[in-house]
Amino acid sequence: ERLFPGDVLHVLGTDDQLERLSAWLNETDERSSDAPLQQEDLELMKFEVGVGSPLEGVTIRSSGLREQANALVVGIERGSRRLLNPDGTETFKQGDIVWAAGHGRRLPKYMMLRGSRTALFNADALVGARVAVVVEGEFDAMLLGQFLPPGWAAVTMGGAATPPGATFLPYFGPLERVLLCLDNDDAGQRALAAWRGLLAWAEVAPPLPGGAKDVTDFWRKQGDLDEWIKQCADTP
Repeated sequence: ERLFPGDVLHVLGTDDQLERLSAWLNETDERSSDAPLQQEDLELMKFEVGVGSPLEGVTIRSSGLREQANALVVGIERGSRRLLNPDGTETFKQGDIVWAAGHGRRLPKYMMLRGSRTALFNADALVGARVAVVVEGEFDAMLLGQFLPPGWAAVTMGGAATPPGATFLPYFGPLERVLLCLDNDDAGQRALAAWRGLLAWAEVAPPLPGGAKDVTDFWRKQGDLDEWIKQCADTP
């Protein structure tokens, strides 16, 4: 696809990736410094195409996800394969892990299709880990994962309204500790209660300093994640 003057690009990435992109744009085109990169309210949603899902056997283009859910499919995990930015003719298959993105005010983050299931983000990292830190969103998990020491893993169900069911509990059984770091808002507190209802032995992580809403907010405010993680490690 060719780019033309006046085109508006929507870029998905971590805060670090977006900052590097902004710096690169400023270096390659002096005019871009007059129009700084804006971080809009984009959300990521992840769900699995289960048995009986209406998406099974349907192409992305004909699925209606864009029209009905204001969502753009940005990736599919199919077994050991990862399809990034799949073509609209790609057909959903049972067991696919589908990643969709859209504007937070329009995208129903907790959309559940019949026969579809939510997935535990970064569950593979729990194999062999000693400590898990549960956060509320994928960006929080990816960011925190860059700071965690060996043997620690950050995981999420992708939103406050989607606590894990019994299906995911075996992932946590072998762990020595589970730290719960949900968002500092009403929805986060409800999610915290739900998690503790499922994992009674889980611990509440020390609060993020400065009243930060979540890990990403704390990092944006120049918070010291290394020091916070040290507090988590020192808390019995």
